[in-house]
Parts: sequence; structure tokens; C-alpha cells
Amino acid sequence: MRVGLLGVLEVRDADDRDIAIPSGKQQALLALLALNAGRVVPAEQVVDALWGENPPPRVRNGLQALASKLRAALGAADLVVMRGGGYVLEVPPDATDIHRYETLVATARAVATDDPERAIALYGESDALWRGDPLVDFAYEEFAQPAIARLSELRLAVIEERVELEVALGHVDDSVIELEALVAAHPLRERLRGQLMVALYRAGRQADALRVFQEGRDVLVEELGLEPGPQLRRLEAAILAQDPDLDGPVPGPVRGSVLAPRHGTLPASLSRLIGRDDELRELARLAAESRFVTLVGPGGVGKTRLALEVGRAVSNALADGGFLVELATVGDPAAVGPAIASALDLPDAARLAELIDDRELVIVLDNCEHVIDAAAALAEDLLRRCPRLRLIATSREALRVSGETVWPVSPLSRADAEELFIARAEAAGASLDLSGEAASLIADICVRLDGLPLAIELAAARSRALPLQQIAARLNDRFRLLTGGSRTALPRQQTLHAVVDWSYDLLFDAEQRIFERLSVFPGGCDLATAEAVCADDELSRDDIADLLQTLVDKSLVVARRSRDGIRYSQLQTLAQYGQEKLTARGDAQRVRDAMAAHFAVRCAQGKEAYSGPSQGPWLLMMNEEQDNVRASLEWAIANDDAETAMVIAGGASWMHWLAGTQSEGMRWLDEAFACKGSPTEQTRALALTAGGMFRFIRGDIPSADVDFQEAREVFLRHDDRDGLVFTLSFYAEAARMSGRSGEARTRRLETLELYREAPDDPFIVGARAFSHAILALIDNDLAVAERHYRIAADAFRAGGRPFMLSVTLGFLADFDERNARYHDAVEALEEAVELAETFGMRGYLGSLYSRLAWSLLEEGDITRAELMIERALEAGWRLRSAHILFPAHAGSALLHRLHGRNEDAVAAASEALRIHEVEGPSGFRNRIDPDFEIASVLAVCSTILAVIALESGELDRGADLLQRADTLRQDVGAPEPKFQMADLEAARRVLLSA
Repeated sequence: MRVGLLGVLEVRDADDRDIAIPSGKQQALLALLALNAGRVVPAEQVVDALWGENPPPRVRNGLQALASKLRAALGAADLVVMRGGGYVLEVPPDATDIHRYETLVATARAVATDDPERAIALYGESDALWRGDPLVDFAYEEFAQPAIARLSELRLAVIEERVELEVALGHVDDSVIELEALVAAHPLRERLRGQLMVALYRAGRQADALRVFQEGRDVLVEELGLEPGPQLRRLEAAILAQDPDLDGPVPGPVRGSVLAPRHGTLPASLSRLIGRDDELRELARLAAESRFVTLVGPGGVGKTRLALEVGRAVSNALADGGFLVELATVGDPAAVGPAIASALDLPDAARLAELIDDRELVIVLDNCEHVIDAAAALAEDLLRRCPRLRLIATSREALRVSGETVWPVSPLSRADAEELFIARAEAAGASLDLSGEAASLIADICVRLDGLPLAIELAAARSRALPLQQIAARLNDRFRLLTGGSRTALPRQQTLHAVVDWSYDLLFDAEQRIFERLSVFPGGCDLATAEAVCADDELSRDDIADLLQTLVDKSLVVARRSRDGIRYSQLQTLAQYGQEKLTARGDAQRVRDAMAAHFAVRCAQGKEAYSGPSQGPWLLMMNEEQDNVRASLEWAIANDDAETAMVIAGGASWMHWLAGTQSEGMRWLDEAFACKGSPTEQTRALALTAGGMFRFIRGDIPSADVDFQEAREVFLRHDDRDGLVFTLSFYAEAARMSGRSGEARTRRLETLELYREAPDDPFIVGARAFSHAILALIDNDLAVAERHYRIAADAFRAGGRPFMLSVTLGFLADFDERNARYHDAVEALEEAVELAETFGMRGYLGSLYSRLAWSLLEEGDITRAELMIERALEAGWRLRSAHILFPAHAGSALLHRLHGRNEDAVAAASEALRIHEVEGPSGFRNRIDPDFEIASVLAVCSTILAVIALESGELDRGADLLQRADTLRQDVGAPEPKFQMADLEAARRVLLSA
């Protein structure tokens, strides 16, 4: 089948018989697909092209019906095929007259220098394909406008090239007749006018040649207010001087005429570039130092816009300016050279380097990825042979040629992304009220769109018709939402889906498969995980590393260095596209099952990591993989896979405790227990331990005990030592925290018994000492407890147990503070803070920050104390933890008082007292004497309020508060804090003199 678009729509079968396409919609669909023959056109793009911005209801059904009717009209079911969320016309490229025309033109340009007669014949053969205006049946259809404009311009350029060769060969008489008609039809086209002047001069009609110049000057001045360009003026001067170079049939361009390259074609920017100031400065520096800079990055990140900005800046300093070569529409690698020649107005693509020679110019090669080998070869050749040429390229991957400097273009920063959204929304006519919820919605939209300028601009364009809330809500189906880009943009740049299609379609099958499978990892993954989850019969495990590197090179995967190596991730937009393709291929179930199984194994290791040598690496892994673990659990729950769900929820539980996300951890467990499957007995015991731990943290000790007891029995029955250690650690503490000393002793001794017969490795030594320390606390023997805690800390440090070490250091800081060894307390707490920050123990950090602040205050380090209190308050608010906020507000009150901010000090102290009153004893679970700590904090707050009341003349109230502070300290034996001594002495003097 052949499709003709260079004129009225013409469709002919293999026997050259006409095929009638009955309806306008069917004709338009065929034309749209023929313009992209062999390439998928996304369904959203088809709908927009055929029905506009307001398609009818059930438009997708209508599109399927339309495609079916078109197949029937064509008489073949395999010509119009649905693939990958779009439609494709399955014909070879040369089935369309447009492709045949472009191929003939490219061939003619390639042979023009060596065989101009053949080139003229090929140009004539190409022109014979035109039966009228291109796509004339669709002249008013928006989808056809870019192609009509491009083809019309190309035809004129080809005519100019043909006539130029004919004049050079001496065929001036026929050329004059044709050129006079062309100039009359295109009076503003200076190249045609210059060719006519040369032809007339060579025909001996010098006066007519000058008249043609003057007529052109008059038209330009009257219609545009412009003088003729410098090349046309030089040609006039050459005719007036009867320059010998204008005489005779001399093949090739005439020196000094309009046949020489133009002075730049870089288009002017139509809108302000938002952000990128630092990038522009750095790229301008690189372009000054390097003759070849390639901007790489994913589709829609803004490579072209940035390249043009840099190109314009560089071209200002170059004698011959800058030129844009758009390669996106070049389908044949052999046409890259002709595309460059056409952009530079050079007559012979085979002699590019010779014709550019030593001209001082910059060329922007835009969208090289689909013709990258040809673009790379040409770039290297031109740079070697043209010493004053500079190149700026844009591509999804580097061209990898000598001398190339590669610049990865990053997404916009959050602030720049939000500014871009607002600017483009206002340009689209939207009215945004940024005083309320809008600002946070815009921020959320920009983050979820990865800071990609194209996606943000498409979303902003929707804000005229859709509220921001709906745009944000619909981003889960962003490819349907983000359509309707610039009508003058290439089709692949008018929808977000088309942008990603362009990159995806350039991948080989194995690359497409790994790209799709990586989309299941919301948190990215390391190489080992990718190999475990993505490999199967289709993808060898041994090939995964190379495939990942290829996707990184092609800007479809981001590689970032983590603590333990390299992690690979996708932008959210690319991940959503990959998930669609994974589902369409039928691989989603298998890959997600493999992912859930993989992370279930990793979470199951948590029980062993609690007491084993892998504690540090496991905590780091869980901190890094939390998004993947969450996705794996959700998949297991959605499939009623109770075994996998309980392993994940139970194994990850103590990480939730350390991270301060207990509510999420409990929700995970509830949903896992609700699954219909049947987990193993040990898996259920692991989940019961997790549930008991969360209930213990909430203060529901009776329910926690029930869970712990059942789990303990299972682990005993299966002789599961790791399970017993995990369960008994919390089981014993539940009794101690509830004040049941005898039961706490029994349970702690059972825990200790697990370590008695074990070899004396660092953990066993530390675990024994830790249990002995707690037993000493139960007996209120603080000296023995401190001695054992110090043994435990040394052992845990040597054995690489960061969690146990951090907890133990907290206890040691208590002993140091009680004995006024504040310097030692600061050192212990700083080490504990560093461990908690490193290993993701965010739920534990808030109280450490607060405690460190108080010790720093005793040391007189006000500046660092303020920083620690600020962090403690932030953690307390984030976690909604009264346990953290109570001492943090008291510390804040102290600092305000020290700086003379009495009003703020009163507010902070009052808030601390309010929290204590509402919450009751806050527990201080990791303190050696909770009553001592609570009373000390309350006394500090009462002292602050007392002193400020006395300063305000409220003697009775001040005296009562001061008495209350003294009583609180006396009841627990707490000393008067050094940082309040001055205030206490002043207050007592006031009371004595009253």
C-alpha cells in the first residue's frame, strides 16, 4: 500500500488501484499515522488531533471503532495496529510519498558536488511527486500544520538548490523564467531574489539584475521596515563592479553571493528562561573552553531550551553566528549531513567540512539520540577539519567522540519549578490565589512531576480549566492529563506520553524490559536487588549491570552514589510509564511477586540483625529500602499473601520503632493479620512480637504481654534463639516499665540465660552486661548498673551493634549527669546522636537532642544547645511525641530566659507544664531514674516562671512557684542546676527584701 500526502490524500494498493477512504475522520486518522509511518502515535495524541480539546464521551471507544473502520476501508487488518497505548501504520517508510521525496532530496544533495547533472535529475524526480499543496485536505487541521510548514519550506529550499545548480551549469535562460515566477510568488525570500540577479547578470541583463535588487529592497522596507541582508547587498555591489567571479558557468557557490552561509539561524526565545542561572554561567564557561559540549538528560528536562540559550550567548562573539540543526524529524541517519547543510544553507552535504572551512560559528545539533552514530561521526569529522567551529549537542545520551564535554541537565529546583508553573499558568490565563492552599498544591505537583519543565508547563496549561486540587489528584494518570502542548512543537513534544515514547522506542528489547522492571522500585535499587528481581529467562542476571549502565547513559535511569555503592532509580514520570508498559507486556505480576519475595527475605533478617553481627548493615539497608519495603508489603496485602505480608511487617517492626513511625508499623501489622492466607507458625510469632512491641510503646502493657507470651511459646517450641532474644528483650522491659519488679527480674533472667552458654564474642559479652545492668536497676543498685553499662558499651562498640551502643550510651550519660560529669555526658550523647543519625534511628533522635542540649547548657555552650533544642522541637512536632516535647520546651524556656526573652520563656515553660499535666508521667523509658528526670524538668520550668513573676512584682505567685521548684528537687535529691544559679539567688534576694 502507498499513501500520498503531497497533494490531495491518495491511497493505492499493491496493484496500484485506488483505495477510497470514505469519511473525513478516517482520512485524518490515516494521514496522522502516515506522517509517523512505522512509529506509534499515542492514543491521547490521536484523540487531540481528531477531536480537539473537548472530545466526546467514550472517545476511546470511538477511536477504536474509527480504527476498525479504517482497517476495513484499507482491506487489511494488519495495517493499522494498536500497540503500547497508541496506534501505528505498519508500512515501510517509503510507502509514503513524503519519505520518498525526502530520500530523493537527500540523495541529490549528496551527489550535487560530484555529479550536478544527476542531482538536477533527482531534484526533478522528487518534485514530480508533488501533486499540489502538502496535506491539502487537512490544511485547517492543527495536527497537519507543522508538517505542512516543514514540507513547504523544504520544497522551496530544494527548488533553490536545483536552480542554483542549473545556473552554475549555464542553464540561465530557463532558470530566469522559473525564478521570475518564484520571486513573484515569494517576494521576501532573499535567496531566490539573489539567484535571479545572478541568472540575469549571466544572461547579460545587468540592469534587470539591479532592478530586481531595488524591487526587493522596496518590498522589504515597505512590509517589514528592513533593509536587504548583507549577502544580497554584497551581490548588488559585485554586479555594479562587474566582479569577474560572477561570470561564466562556475559550479558551486559564488563567493560573496547569497550562496554563502547565512549569519546565524538560532531562533529567538519567546519567553523568559526561568531558573538555570548557575547552569547557564557554567555552560557558557565550558563552551568557551571546549569546542564540543553535549547536554544529556531525559525527555522534557529542558535540554533544547538550555542549549539554545547557551548557543545564542556563544554566537554573539563569533563572526559567523550560530545555527540550529533540528534532527528530530530526520528519520534516516544518512540525512544528518543534508540536514546540517540545509540549516547552514550550504549546497553540498558531502563537502560540509570543506564549505564550513575556517568560518567562526557554533552549530546546535538538537535531538541526536535516534541518529547518534551518524551525528557522532559527522561531529568528530567537522571538529577535526574546521578549527573555528563549535558544537553544542542535545541528546538522551553522550555522542562519545573525542573532545566532547558531557553536561547532564538536571530537573529544575523546587523553587524554580514552582516559579515556572505559576508563570505558565498565568500565561495560559489561569487566575491563581497563592495565599492559601494553592502554594502547597503547586509545590506538590512540581515535586511529583520530578521538576521536569515540559511536564510542569503541560500541567500549568491545565490550570485554566482544572482546579489545582484536581490536577494534583489526576497525576496518578499523568499521561492522560498532560497533553495539549504547543501547537507548533513537534508531535512528540505535545504530550508527556509522546516525549517518553520517543526515548522508549529507541531502546532494544532487553533495554525496554529492564526499564519496565525497574519501575516497580519506588525507592530505586542497588545492583544486587536489580539482579535478584529483574533477571529471568528473558534477561540474564549477568547482563543486568550492562543494561543498567546503558539506561544511565541514555538518561532513562539515574545512578547515584549511596553509602554502600550505586543505586539506580527512575524519575516518577518514567516509572509510571514503565509500569504501564510492564502491565501491557504481562510481566507485572511476576516482577512484583519477585520484588515482594526479595524484600520479605531482607525483612526476615531483622530478627537475626537485632542481636547478630549484621545489625549495622541491616539498619542501613532498611533505612535505604523503606519505600521498596512499603511497596512490597502493599503488593502482598493486595494479593492476600499473609506469609509475605507478616514477614515484612514483623521483620521491619523494630525499624519502625527506631524511626518513630510506630503508627505506620502497627497499620502494616493490622493489614497483614487481615490477609486470608495462612502464614507459618514462626512467621506469625514474629508478627506477634512486633504487635506486642507497638502495644508496649503505646502503654497497653496487658495486650502486649499476651502477644509476647504467645510468640515466646512458639520460638521456644522451635528452638529459635534469635526469635527468643527479640521477643524477650521487649517482654522483660514491659514488666519493668509497668512497675512489676519481680516479674521483670524473672523475664530478664530468662533473657540472660540465653547468653550464659554462648561463646564470649563482643555481642554476648555486651548482652550479658546489659542484662546485669538492668537487673541492678531493678534492685536500685546504681553503682553496679553503671559498671555493667560501661562494659556493655565497650563490647557493643567493638562488636558493631549501633542500636545497642546508642541506647547504652544514653544510660551512661545519665550517670555522668547525676555525678556532674557534664563533659563526659556530652561526649556520650554526641556519639549516640551520630549513631542514631547514621543508622536512621529518627524516633530516638529527638530525646537525644534534648538531653544533649541540657548537658551543653551545664557546660555553658549556649550556641550548640540552641541548635540541639531546635532539632529536638522539630523532631517532637514531627513525631507528635510528648516524651520529646516536654523536656525540649523546658530547654527552650531556659534559652529564652538566658537571652532575656521573658515572654517567650513563659510561653515555653507553660507549654512544658501543660504537656506534663495532660500526658501524666511521660515515662522516660531509657532513663535510670525517670522520677528524678521528670522532677528536675518541672523544677526548671517552675523556677523560670517564679523569677519572671518576681521581676514583674507578683511576689506571692513567685514565692509559690519557687517553693514548688525547691520541693520538687528535694523530693528526688536533684541539685540546683548551674545555669539557674544566678536567677535563684536574685529571686531569693527579692523575697528576703520584701
